[in-house]
Amino acid sequence: MVDATVRVRMTDHAMHSGMWGGPILDSITAAAHLISTFHNERGEVAIEGLGGSPVADVDYPEEDFRRETGLLDGVQIAGSGDLASRMWTQPAVSIIGFDATSVAHASNTIWPETTFKVSVRTVPGTDGNKVMEALRTHIENNRPFGAVVEFEEGEVGPSYQADLESPAAKIAHEALTEAWGVPSVNIGVGGSIPFISDFQAQFPSAQVIVTGVEDPLTNAHSENESQDLNDLKNAILAEAIMLQKFAEKA
Repeated sequence: MVDATVRVRMTDHAMHSGMWGGPILDSITAAAHLISTFHNERGEVAIEGLGGSPVADVDYPEEDFRRETGLLDGVQIAGSGDLASRMWTQPAVSIIGFDATSVAHASNTIWPETTFKVSVRTVPGTDGNKVMEALRTHIENNRPFGAVVEFEEGEVGPSYQADLESPAAKIAHEALTEAWGVPSVNIGVGGSIPFISDFQAQFPSAQVIVTGVEDPLTNAHSENESQDLNDLKNAILAEAIMLQKFAEKA
């Protein structure tokens, strides 16, 4: 992933919206215009140079997706291509922070400066520094109404593309299939663990396997995070089977 803080400035001070409103747009409106350029009318990421594929290895039924995400009735699913690809093999852009006048402190004022933080989930195997430059270029080329836009780089976490055909991956699939009693499949995930890519770069011959125990109802990074005990038990069993198979191969 990469993220950046963007500051949009229109005037050097706040001013009365009744006296000056019209020819001068407030910074919140300008920031909204800039943010709207990150996606097209279909909800596809409109920032050039981020890569991606509209194809995924598995099918994610829309009915299951809506139920598991809590998407409200009538809300459209953004993007195009396989539904799973929009989560795993295509880039994603989210606004994860926004500083502006709160409703509680609102007044008839043209606010001069607005700041927001944008997060980009990168495509597996892409260069985070190139993604950051693509984001910067897009923002610089889409300054709304000539606003002064300041771009501050944040985190640059390298992406990781696993070797899905490695012996370790095959053993992991065997263990997971045995523990759960259903065939194991490959998915992608937007978890930002930059250490994985750094480790692989330092030890290119290593076969990296990263495991995580959660399901759609776990609500990671949300309220009421939880853990399904049956999933946890199956994961413990899968790990034991995996270690046994590794030992047998040694």
